[in-house]
Amino acid sequence: MKNQSSKTRRIATEEDKLRAIRLLYNRLHRGFTLYLWIDRVYPLLAEHPRAQRTRVEILSVKNACVESTLMSVRDIDDFFRPRTDRSRDNDLHATDFYGFRCPGPFLSAKERDSINRWIAHLTYSPIWEGTSGLETEPTKNWDSADLVERAAHAVFGFIDHVEREISRRHVKEADEFRKVRAAFEQGLEELKARAAIEKQSSAPAADS
Repeated sequence: MKNQSSKTRRIATEEDKLRAIRLLYNRLHRGFTLYLWIDRVYPLLAEHPRAQRTRVEILSVKNACVESTLMSVRDIDDFFRPRTDRSRDNDLHATDFYGFRCPGPFLSAKERDSINRWIAHLTYSPIWEGTSGLETEPTKNWDSADLVERAAHAVFGFIDHVEREISRRHVKEADEFRKVRAAFEQGLEELKARAAIEKQSSAPAADS
């Protein structure tokens, strides 16, 4: 049997560590795309006089935001999965970073399969109506805010480990990363607050 160890084992270099942080933060930023569209961009467009005549165009951009959020969450989940014989050498994996206790993927098999099917077959209904979720099946709302939050905390845990190693040798980069993280943490709190409001407003009224 051919030895596959060279394909399933890679030790990250110093440059790999810096690149991994930048790429993970880039993917996490894309994970916020749907929230940014709903909370920041669409309200401005809705006030435009031509908004009602460009409904198809607006929906097309919203669809792209849904896909960007899902793909980014899946990419981050990939990072926390171990290498296999099918992994390419330049694929980034958390297990490449010596000393990091990788928690493993944060998506369930069902969630991951749903994302793959939605992206591959365009079978999703991209909505944010009364909940902070994406409707994956008629009886279940999938909480996209929860997906982004799980991805963010996984990324933060990894960054904590890497920053301890690079902060002394790369002071400027470490300071930059800390500022980016603070912005993400603030954005995550805003996302969770928005999701909580939407859940509360969509909850059925209690019997009097």
